[in-house]
Amino acid sequence: MVLCVAEKPSLAASIAGFLSEGKHRSRRGGQEVHEFERDFNGARCHFKVTAVIGHVLSIDFPAKFQSWDLDPAIRRRFEKRIYIPLPEGPARATMLKIHLGNTPNQLTQPDFDRLGMQADGMSGSDLSIVCREAIMEPMRTCQKARQFRPVVVDHQEMLSPCETYPSCAYCPIDLSDAPASKDPCQYCGAVRMTMYDMPDPSLMLPPVVSVKDFESSLERIKRTVAEEELTHFEEWAEEFGQEG
Repeated sequence: MVLCVAEKPSLAASIAGFLSEGKHRSRRGGQEVHEFERDFNGARCHFKVTAVIGHVLSIDFPAKFQSWDLDPAIRRRFEKRIYIPLPEGPARATMLKIHLGNTPNQLTQPDFDRLGMQADGMSGSDLSIVCREAIMEPMRTCQKARQFRPVVVDHQEMLSPCETYPSCAYCPIDLSDAPASKDPCQYCGAVRMTMYDMPDPSLMLPPVVSVKDFESSLERIKRTVAEEELTHFEEWAEEFGQEG
């Protein structure tokens, strides 16, 4: 038997689908398990692919089941005992780029490299969350904006949020006893409105994802893997593991 444990259920389903060429069987218990038969190292093997939510030994199981002492017979069932450490800087940069996908952005390869170094100690799951948060930043900018500036895109006038308020030094201040005009500012062209005042929401043009969005996300999202956990894995791998 070959047991594959992925970090997330979606990854487990993808791995099972790829390895089985779509011919796996799935059953759901506490966590979905995908099973199939295929050749491995010259022998016909039964594969089981599942996932954990969080980290196996520190979150998903109660303390009494967090034992690192496996029966020798159990260890012998796992022919490959390979420790895969957390991704390093270049791998983290690549993972961020993959998670970002086709989302419009201003990032260059040096930007990804620098962000990968800043995300030291993060797991693949952590990086996925960082990327999702960064992708949401442009929409948060639209939600917080109090002025929008007209811009022309493909001969269509759109409204882009102003990240600062007021947009320029000449925009009239909106006072409680003297409400400002909603006419466009004669200097910067910004129109005083919120995204909820927009007559046609399809005219809103959110800013593209920037390095600043990722940096803001990295400040809020903390790594979920403790150094103590890594030490346990490294010590166990040194005693019972093997090279890939």
